[in-house]
Amino acid sequence: MSVIRRVPRPVPTLFVIRRDGVIESVGMRSMRIARAAARSFNDARACRAAFAKWV
Repeated sequence: MSVIRRVPRPVPTLFVIRRDGVIESVGMRSMRIARAAARSFNDARACRAAFAKWV
């Protein structure tokens, strides 16, 4: 009998570096949504930096 091993898939994650230096992260449904959210944060200058990457 073969064993099925589940490999964790990478998740598109939005990272936001707040003004006080704290890094927040949240998993998103798609990389497109995560990139759009990062762009909105950066355009609004709501934080130090925001970026999306696969984690």
